[in-house]
Amino acid sequence: MKLRRFVRLRAPPDVRAATVRLLTYNILSEGLALSAKHSYCPEALRQWAGSSGGGRSARLISEIEGYAAEVVCVQECTAGTAFPALCDG
Repeated sequence: MKLRRFVRLRAPPDVRAATVRLLTYNILSEGLALSAKHSYCPEALRQWAGSSGGGRSARLISEIEGYAAEVVCVQECTAGTAFPALCDG
């Protein structure tokens, strides 16, 4: 899995440095993913749930977990889209 590059920001010298990893991710809602606009990608890879429990949701969760972020913001979620696997409690 290829991870994206993080942009490191430096705190001013008079501020005690604390780190929080924030991840923002546009998951492309299932309705949009299955539209003709994204037909360049095989439909099997655009399906939210795969036939063997895999699918796009499992791949997204795996990638998001790989960043080990304390705060995760997800865009383009629909009512049926949930990521309970990413929640602590």
